[in-house]
Formats: sequence, C-alpha cells, structure tokens
Amino acid sequence: NNGTVVRLLANSNELSDPLEVMQHVDDSLLLVKTPAPLTSLYHLQVDTSGGRCVSKNSLNGAEIHWGSPFAKPGGLAALYGRRFKENARISLMNDMHVFHMGAFKESSTRVTYLIPPGIPSGTFQVVYNDSWGSYSNDTMISLEIRPNSEPKKPVNASAPPYSADGTGKRDATQAISSALVDAGDGGVVVLSAGTYLLNPLPTPNSSACASMAAALCVPHTRVLIRGAGRDSTILLQGNRAEVAIWGSSISLANLTLSDALRPGQVTNISKGYAPALWSMDTWSAWEYNVTDLSFTNVHFVATRAADALVLRYARRVLIKDCLLDGGAIRLSAPLLDV
Repeated sequence: NNGTVVRLLANSNELSDPLEVMQHVDDSLLLVKTPAPLTSLYHLQVDTSGGRCVSKNSLNGAEIHWGSPFAKPGGLAALYGRRFKENARISLMNDMHVFHMGAFKESSTRVTYLIPPGIPSGTFQVVYNDSWGSYSNDTMISLEIRPNSEPKKPVNASAPPYSADGTGKRDATQAISSALVDAGDGGVVVLSAGTYLLNPLPTPNSSACASMAAALCVPHTRVLIRGAGRDSTILLQGNRAEVAIWGSSISLANLTLSDALRPGQVTNISKGYAPALWSMDTWSAWEYNVTDLSFTNVHFVATRAADALVLRYARRVLIKDCLLDGGAIRLSAPLLDV
C-alpha cells in the first residue's frame, strides 16, 4: 500500500534507512532505489499496514544455476550462475566427508575449482561461499567424483575387429565410433596411414548428434585419436555431415581433419554448408564436463566450414603445432589455460 516502507536487512541484522520509493505501480509491484555500491549481502524487510515480511531470497548474492556433473580427483569442475566474486571458496560435502578449496573467478557468471587429489569417489553436495555469504541452490547442486582410471592400452581402429576402411571410399564412422567407446574415458584410438570417411551413422549416438548431422559424437568420453602423421592419416568429413566431430571430449594428434570434397562431388546436407569440422555448443560443454582437450600436430582443412574448431566453455585446452588451412578457431566463451 502507499504506506509501505522497505529497508535493507544485512546479515549482521543492521537495518538501512528506508529506501526511496521510485514508483508504486500497483498493490503487487513497488520499485525502490537501493544505495550504491552494495557492499554486503542483504534481504529486503518490508513493512506495510498489514504487517512485516522479510524476503527469502538474498539481494546482491551469488546465484548458482548449474554445475559440472562429474569430475575426477585432481581435475577441474565449474559452477555457472551470476554475481560470483573474487576469493570465494567451494565446499564439497556428503555424510562422510567435507572438503574445502579455493575457487577461481573466470567471470561474474563462472567459477572453476580444483578437485583435491585425495578425494574419494562418491556424490557430494556443492556449496559456494564468498565473503558475503554461503549459497547452494534450492535444487541441490551435486558433483559425482569418479575414480582415475589406470593407463589403458591403445585401441587400433585400423585393425580387427574394427577394421576401419582407410581408402576413403567406404564409410569408417561406425568402426571408429566403436573403437572410441571401447577405448573408454582416458583411452587412445590409433589410426594407420590412410583416408577415413566420416558421415552420420544411421542410428546416431544421441539425439544431439542426429540434429547436428554429426559423424563422431561420443558423449562422456575423453579419448585421443592419434594418427600416423599429419600428412599420412586423414579424417575426411563426408558430404552428408554438417560436423565431423561434435559435442565430445575427443582430442586429436598427428592427423589431418578435412572437409574437402572430391572433384565433382556435391554436398548433401540440409543447410548446404558445414558449420565446423570440430564443434560443440555450450550445453554439451556443461552437460559432458568437457575438459583437458588437446590438438597436437593437426592440419585443419576447412573448404566448406566457416569454422575449423569451435570451443564453447571447454576448459584446459592445448593447441600446439597445428596448421589452419581455411576456417577459424572460435573461442566463443571464456576458457581457462588455452
């Protein structure tokens, strides 16, 4: 009502002077002016002729919208939201353990934190804490800690039982995809010298792969594809693929990734062009916790694609000794340690 008085209530229970009422829109909306700058965490105390109430949500505090779903000891995880601050801390808690660690503010909407090397496997609640208060979401943000795996023997996709075709005449996508799955998280897939044709599978690995007309798309898996040499092993994006590799933690080394069509061949995709050779969107980076990517001694040949390499919110990316032949490397959001 017209006699409403609004004050800021600090964590110390100190009350501000009444805030200036800018506009009394109606009985459900009142616009007030807060002092600047706000240097603490506040709630709104509202006094009306009908009584007093204090806002449940804090004013000017951090908001956590999303977090990395899983990580490994010694690895990185991230929180996404709003109004993150410097020198914050993260707490990981479950019924058995509590771990505290510093948070690195990459922007006001994203912080990353290093998982303690000695943390046990299990599911932990994530709590963000800065000098203004401690926050967790109404819907609990949880982080699954997965154990580090032992070094694995490389999987040779050119040999049986995969026998990926290296002539460039027959599709090699299914054979390489099967090898990627069998290599597992932290594994290596090797390819002999040759040209390996990549087109979307008849039954894609996920709905996202189908919508993007992607060839290689293996979520939740960090795998390195290693060729026999930058000019010896060629991954060739077929004329039915909009993206050769999409939304996955697939690193590349010692090979060429190309979308060059053979003379006289025409593209056969809905958009009429290939948006990228290797790409991901923000959601896939968050959902699959894409991190620790590397591109070493890779020749990117983009004749149809606007971008050779698109990285969105991928973290800890190494690009070394690569040759970019057309297209661009697009960093469309903040990355850490590129």
